Amino acid sequence: MPEGTQPGLSNFPLLWRWNRDTHPKLSLDELELIRPLPEDEAAVLCDEVVKWRDRHEPDERLKVDDTSDETSVATWLDRMIPSEGNELMLIWDRRTAARVQRVLFVRRWDDQDILPPANWTIAHLRVRS
Repeated sequence: MPEGTQPGLSNFPLLWRWNRDTHPKLSLDELELIRPLPEDEAAVLCDEVVKWRDRHEPDERLKVDDTSDETSVATWLDRMIPSEGNELMLIWDRRTAARVQRVLFVRRWDDQDILPPANWTIAHLRVRS
């Protein structure tokens, strides 16, 4: 793929999480709100986030597991993610990242299995200039 070319969702390695009967399916409109990043951009973002995380403590943190209340997590996300921040960068690893609309992530964070099924932590970092 030429550098700077936006990969299509049809080639995204995690698409199976959102379009198979084994997982809650996202509508076509919802799928359009997920924009995969090229692998080189995912690698740069992943490296930057790891460096940032190693030097800063999150402003707030929420531990999520199988017993977490879905509504409470969605309420926390809605409160923590600025409404003017229309897009989020979700990074799974150095090869896999996507821009996701805030509204989709807050509404369907659990349905879409967008994050690993094991215990995970949501950390909100405010970037200060």
